[in-house]
Amino acid sequence: GPGGRFPWLDLDYRRVTDRIPIEIGLGISLRVTPFRVYHGPTASEPVNWVIEFEDPREHETRKLILAWDLLHLIPRYPLEDRDEHYRGPTTEYRNLSDAQASLLRGADALFIEGNTLTPQPQSGHTSIETLLRFHIPQIRAKENFIVHYSGHEDSEGPMSDADLQGWLDSHKREFGLVDWRIELARHGTLLNF
Repeated sequence: GPGGRFPWLDLDYRRVTDRIPIEIGLGISLRVTPFRVYHGPTASEPVNWVIEFEDPREHETRKLILAWDLLHLIPRYPLEDRDEHYRGPTTEYRNLSDAQASLLRGADALFIEGNTLTPQPQSGHTSIETLLRFHIPQIRAKENFIVHYSGHEDSEGPMSDADLQGWLDSHKREFGLVDWRIELARHGTLLNF
């Protein structure tokens, strides 16, 4: 916008509110709902997104979750990664609150960051181990795609895509997720709807 970082773009800035949906009328039923997350002490009020739209072929509402740049949800749950800087609300419950479950559960596809294999909270990002331990079984999406992987903070360094997918496949049983579709996101991946 004017005087902003990208002055050549005609942007309309609108502040979003946690869990208040934005209805977008583009000839289809499209709802975008932000939800607050914690991404470390230097990120000011980050949000991730739930996108719901009507599939015109099936006349069903589809739900996608885009979750990246997060260390944990707000409030922070006991099974999530944590850092020493967070001073916000926490909960002792091991399951999503009713409000969060209502918003997040039942997604057709979850695109969620797993920046490292093991917890590295200083990075401000969540780990793949935490996704398998908490986020994926709590959100219960039909398809789960891991995005934003780097692995640079892991003690062994980054894994190749093939090695990481092999690790995922071999560890799903340990987390009770044997029959779940959990994959690294790849360019050109098509969703099954």
